[in-house]
Amino acid sequence: MKKVLPFLFVILSFSLIAQEKTFIRDFTYNASDLDSKVSCRAIAKKELRSLLLDEIGSYVESESILTTSEVGDKFSQDFVENISTISAGITKFKILEETWNGKTFWMKASITIDKKSLEESLKQLIADRQKIKELEQTKQKLETSEKEIVRINKELDENKSANLEEIAEKYNAEIKMLVAIDYYESGWDKAFSEDYAGAIVDLTIAIKSNPNYADAYVARGYAYYDLGKYKSAIADYTTAIRLDPDAYAYYNRGNAYFDLGEYNTAIADYTTAIRLDPDDADAYNNRGNAYGDLGEYNTAIADYTTAIRLDPDDASAYYNRGCAYADLGEYKSAIADYTTAIRLDPDDAVAYNNRGNAYMPMGNYNTAIADYTTAIRLNPDYASAYYNRGCAYYDLGKYKSAIADYTTAIRLDPDYANAYNNRGVAKAKAGLSYCSDFKKACELGANMCCEWYDDNCR
Repeated sequence: MKKVLPFLFVILSFSLIAQEKTFIRDFTYNASDLDSKVSCRAIAKKELRSLLLDEIGSYVESESILTTSEVGDKFSQDFVENISTISAGITKFKILEETWNGKTFWMKASITIDKKSLEESLKQLIADRQKIKELEQTKQKLETSEKEIVRINKELDENKSANLEEIAEKYNAEIKMLVAIDYYESGWDKAFSEDYAGAIVDLTIAIKSNPNYADAYVARGYAYYDLGKYKSAIADYTTAIRLDPDAYAYYNRGNAYFDLGEYNTAIADYTTAIRLDPDDADAYNNRGNAYGDLGEYNTAIADYTTAIRLDPDDASAYYNRGCAYADLGEYKSAIADYTTAIRLDPDDAVAYNNRGNAYMPMGNYNTAIADYTTAIRLNPDYASAYYNRGCAYYDLGKYKSAIADYTTAIRLDPDYANAYNNRGVAKAKAGLSYCSDFKKACELGANMCCEWYDDNCR
């Protein structure tokens, strides 16, 4: 049965409707003796983004979009500052104008938000521990670079006889960090918009600017992963782990190994991620998937149970545990878990389909049909649901209804060998011609149908 891997990151997007508000600010930066156009632009952009995010933090507080009780103890102190940090992960910074005259760099930029979407997105993001950690780390990197830039300029002002070449080298290193962070944030924006190729371009520039930027490797690995380039993703996650052995890098690399079918290697990475972050429900859930694909269903169930304890509202963990129970033939337990998954996610057609499959061995054909019908209503192109409902109708002796469902499954999936086979059997029971179905099933690789065809149709 199909198992579900949760998403690497919560993708937050805005529905820009009635309550849009645009914040616009401009900033002028006066070049120092150490600055170039590139460094001036990087500094101006950083300062302008900070100003705009501070405005959004104040707006969130003044409009009571969130309260300290909603964001929890972690963000209750320095509310505006912390909301500004969080907002960096869900707002899009847009440069409107910029000029450079060799001495000053001027930039105007905006951030547009929608009040309702901002509220919903902030609440979602606050629950994403890993993303919050990344935002805090990025902010710390920016603050560190900013302080070092100020310190270096002060050092030059106070000591004109200093080694200019040495000071310039230190200064350029900090500017490269600012540039790296800028492209890192741009890369994430593109990844969230599903422009993975564009994200890879920006993140590669970030890495070239700072080859030790572990977060940029993780982000580029994520983009490669979503393009199905699992080996490239693994290479980036491995570099990130070498630079900073973080739980999330191990978790993501585990996902890539899982999708390559390297389940034992995936389990090793999930286990390390869990050791580094024992409260990571997703790592337990996905390690359970790997154990399940190795046929170690009881071990998988133990992991899913831990995932559920850590996150009782995660429908996928209940669904996955239901699959493991079904694989063990424990259909009542499977039905209970599928039912919980459906309560948490009522639009999950696959959960209805699989609950129907669990009712079938118990002889509850009409109940199974009801679930398959719901799955079909939610996803009218769900070939397996039509096929499974056809099986239930067949077991009830309703051969014409079974034939109709098998026919729909074949229309949706013309290479569905089992549907041809079962339609042939149902036609035989209904006294209809069946040889063409057995022949097609044989051609599609159902060897048993070849024997039936040879024995009964030649």
